[in-house]
Amino acid sequence: MVALNHAVTLRIARDPHSIVEFQRLLFHTYCIKMKWHDPERFPDGIFRDEYDPSSVFLTIHEESRLVGGTRLVYDSERGFPHEELSRVSLPEPPHPGVPEKMRECLRQSGRTRIMEVTRFIAEPSARRIHTYDLMKAIYWYGINHGIGAYFMVVDMQTFLLCHKLGFSLVPIGIPLFCEGSWTIPATMIVEDMANLKTEVREYFLSTDNLEGSWIPT
Repeated sequence: MVALNHAVTLRIARDPHSIVEFQRLLFHTYCIKMKWHDPERFPDGIFRDEYDPSSVFLTIHEESRLVGGTRLVYDSERGFPHEELSRVSLPEPPHPGVPEKMRECLRQSGRTRIMEVTRFIAEPSARRIHTYDLMKAIYWYGINHGIGAYFMVVDMQTFLLCHKLGFSLVPIGIPLFCEGSWTIPATMIVEDMANLKTEVREYFLSTDNLEGSWIPT
């Protein structure tokens, strides 16, 4: 049984300070620690790109300390960040192995109700536990904002960890090397994300540690 950390709070980063705090954590993770990106591209120590204006940032906190988070990207005139690179065309992925249930969900959702999950990070010492936290935040954002499915180009280790924890990521393309690691294009149906073991499902469906408003205003 996983010892879930009920002391964390999950937030939607709404103000500029909270967003920049997460972007600084991204810089430290991707440029300094993992060395996937050249730090000289971000001289101010803030890891950002052209997709940030059409994005939502979800963060994990232990008391006042930021320990992880993720970025969800809406479709825009630029498309999704990794759609062209992965040769995945949404909502009709060309890969012949995509199950019909997933195809139908993507078709019904359309591009306006699909988001791409990017910048999925957590402290390595608690990566397994915080993956549940991140998935919980992603789930509740999707439920409350009418998102039907998520697309992500996920590194292989995270892909395997998610499956081990009970999350059904469905491959919709071929593996590719992207931003420092081997990845696979995959999708998740939002309503299926809560199909977990009983002891985890109870935590996952609880809204007690969702801080602030998660309902559109």
